[in-house]
Amino acid sequence: LQVLEENAPIPVKVEAVAKAIAAAPARGTRVKLPGRRGGYTQALNIGGLKCYLHTGEYPDGSLGEIFLDTHKEGAAFRSVMNCFHGNERFFNGPDLVSFEDAVGESVKVLCADGVYRPATVESFGEQPLVEIELKPIGSKGSSYRRRIKATPNHRWLLSSGQETVDLKVGDELAHLPVGEALPPDDWGFIHGLILGDGTRHTYSSKRFYIRLCGAKAKHLDRIAPYARSVTYPPSCGGDPVVTFIVEDRNLKALPEGVSDAYVASFIEGWIATDGGDNGRGGTLISTMKPDHAAWLEDHAPRLGWHVTGSYTQVHGQNSYKPGGTLYGVTLRKVPVRYEVTAITDRGEFAPVFCVVEPETHSFTLAGGVVTGNCLAISISIN
Repeated sequence: LQVLEENAPIPVKVEAVAKAIAAAPARGTRVKLPGRRGGYTQALNIGGLKCYLHTGEYPDGSLGEIFLDTHKEGAAFRSVMNCFHGNERFFNGPDLVSFEDAVGESVKVLCADGVYRPATVESFGEQPLVEIELKPIGSKGSSYRRRIKATPNHRWLLSSGQETVDLKVGDELAHLPVGEALPPDDWGFIHGLILGDGTRHTYSSKRFYIRLCGAKAKHLDRIAPYARSVTYPPSCGGDPVVTFIVEDRNLKALPEGVSDAYVASFIEGWIATDGGDNGRGGTLISTMKPDHAAWLEDHAPRLGWHVTGSYTQVHGQNSYKPGGTLYGVTLRKVPVRYEVTAITDRGEFAPVFCVVEPETHSFTLAGGVVTGNCLAISISIN
């Protein structure tokens, strides 16, 4: 600033700044901070404004970055608080990752306009957190809620097109746009069929098969071209038994690292074997694996399936299922919309993280929850 004269014309100022930059000493080679880093937090009071100074340190304890944050609405740097608990998850491509596991990495996030864009994940020290409870609009009863831990004045996007850092009970969050239907992926569909009602060979881990009984036989024409064989054994009542040889994936496991089209067709296939009409305009999928039910709750909303209910039910053994707990998820094919039903301050203070996406300043959390990203600017020392 000393090289500038207050009333100098713009060209003179530009030339002066250029000379000052050229004369500045070299900064040396930047050393990237580790994803998980130590640091120091100091509470401050500046003119009645409560804020915090955070540092990020290298493994040897030397200073790597500093930044400020504040609670107060209207403060110029309040947006540094647009952060989440490290266990919260967001979509990095079609897969979910936690903030804590992705900090310091380059990612590709699903933005509010439905487009994937590059972004980074940053750590912002320890900050206070509140728990935000969301209810799917259109669900009946209180069987399903989504709870998210975020900083108190995180920047949220509302369905009205407005933004707010003062979220209130009753606010409706922005939702992903309804885009063009994804093209069918036959292998994704087969994967869903096998996961829901198929079998993996006991001694040959690459061999999978499924018996298409009753109404399921209508899918034979679609999947037969990909099969190793189609047989009609008398022991299965003459139903077609379709066998597949798959080298690169386990069709009895949830999909990872695949396209949106694959995941959408996978859910379609899963519904075809384990789904049914719940009698109230929805589709019910039941499974005995809680991680499968949780995956469905997290991923289906991103692809236009709104989770409107869930349940657990202990049942006895019968001729079809062993005794145990059954986990059910109810879906409806409607745009995913959430309403804020509670905001609870439990006095939690923990390390927080956020995505920094520079174009739309938005990304998508688990369950298809659209949110604003962190606009904070940290000062790097190296």
